[in-house]
Order: sequence, then structure tokens, then C-alpha cells
Amino acid sequence: MKLLRSSVYGWKSVWMDLTDEMNGEFEDGTYAVKAKLPLAGTPLSLFMQMHTHPMGQAISETTVLALPFNFENEFQFAVHNSSAVEEVAKILGLQDIVVGDADFDKTYIIQGSDPRLVQKLFSDSTFKMKIQEQKSCNLSIVDSHHKQFGIMPPKGVGVLTFVEKGAVNSFERLTSLVELMALTHKHLQTLGVAAEAAPEYEI
Repeated sequence: MKLLRSSVYGWKSVWMDLTDEMNGEFEDGTYAVKAKLPLAGTPLSLFMQMHTHPMGQAISETTVLALPFNFENEFQFAVHNSSAVEEVAKILGLQDIVVGDADFDKTYIIQGSDPRLVQKLFSDSTFKMKIQEQKSCNLSIVDSHHKQFGIMPPKGVGVLTFVEKGAVNSFERLTSLVELMALTHKHLQTLGVAAEAAPEYEI
């Protein structure tokens, strides 16, 4: 039934399927589609959003996944494909970092505010594999100093954000992205960047 519904109703149905499976909340508004997905085993929620046309067509051409968290220690990083010209603009204040994996360093531009923490984050092979599973990657932390994609967290809150052009319309792909976001936050906790408690801020 899941595959049939998805084939008939498109990306919205895929989002509804994922929301149902994760016991989340789905909002199909006139100009925006949003989902709030609780992350199992944590007090956190992952948010997905897509601005839409009243006739159901995506007009922003951008899927945004956002995971707000409280900072223990403020930190920024960003990773995106080096081949995507529109994504290679540097985030203000971040430096390019080499993580010591020749193939990975060639494929992705990695930036961060603390090279030591970035290298620890990317030392995990499972984390890098989850990134490489994506057809493209634009993963970063948005904070109160670097607001993007309409996300404006207050001081002390970071938002782990994955952005992709177009509507992500594969259930398996969305599941993989949820796993990537959860794994990244888990590593940020281990590194002393992210707190376990959920922030009051929501997308």
C-alpha cells in the first residue's frame, strides 16, 4: 500500500508515509508542507519542510531537514560536494579542512570553526559512508550568527541542517537522511558540542 500510495500521490505521500512510521505530525498547508518527526530514543524532533504551490507543485525546489539542539559548546561545520558550483561558496568565518581521507577530501568541501573537532567528527567511517550514500550533500550547522534557509535559532541553539534542491520523493532516501541526521547529532554529543536535552525552539 505504501508503494502504491507513493506512486499515485508523489512526494507528499512519501513524506506522509515516513511521518506515519515515525509517529510524527504532518501539516499539508496551502503554501508549505511540514513534518515533525520524533527521533526514537531521544527527546529531539527532526523537522522537514517544503514550500509548495496551492496546486501541489513544489515551488521553492528545496527540501530542508532541520534538527534543533542546545549547544554545550558552540561549533560550526559544513560539508558539501565539491563539484556543485552553486554550493561551494564559503560560509563566513569557516576554513577549509582536510580530514585525511584522499577520496573523501577530493569529493567534498569540508569547513569548520575547529579543525580538531571536524577531524574527529569525520574520523568515523560510518558517518562518512552515510554522507556518501546521498546523491548530493549539503549538511551544516545553522546558529544565531549564520542564519540560513529561513531558519533563525536563538543564541545557544544550533540547527543541524540538510538541504537539497527539489523534493526528496524516495522513502528509502528520507530514511537514510533521518539516520544521517541522528548519527551526526550523536557524534556532536560525544564531542561535547550538543546537549542531550531538547531545545524549546522549533522550526
